[in-house]
Amino acid sequence: MADSHAVVKVGETFDALVAFTDIAKFDSYARDQEPAETAHFIPSYAEIHDRILGPSPGCVIKYIGDASMIVFPGAEADAGVRVLLELHQTLGKELSTPEFSASLHCGAHYGQLYGVELPPFNAPDVLGSAANIERKGRGQVVISTEAFRKLGADTRKLFRRHREPEVYLSV
Repeated sequence: MADSHAVVKVGETFDALVAFTDIAKFDSYARDQEPAETAHFIPSYAEIHDRILGPSPGCVIKYIGDASMIVFPGAEADAGVRVLLELHQTLGKELSTPEFSASLHCGAHYGQLYGVELPPFNAPDVLGSAANIERKGRGQVVISTEAFRKLGADTRKLFRRHREPEVYLSV
């Protein structure tokens, strides 16, 4: 996984593919589990992120429980979308149990971000309208029209148009 300091240009505006993920119905699953069992699940989720994102140009900016924010450099939007599709597929396979069918919501948008470091951690973070546009598929990878336009022809074939609002869903 790329170092967040390499991807996020602190103090600068830059183009990026920004994605938000979370596990579908995790809240109802967690309510039926002991806290220790839920706590065991989340590191497995993060390990899969690390393994799939490892060789990619993207990085996790932050985790919030079963959710994550991931950023890819703008020039790597096509590669980033393919990584998100792999993450979606791998998480579903590896985290599903007889009691819980793990499915990843993943939404991505392409646009400008501004890099910041926020106290108390002083780790890179991003701000901007692109980070505020959240697209969530019901257990699918959903990308905005702006992200779709950055994809190559082969990657575009992995999506279909969906309206209201217009987005593209993985097939």
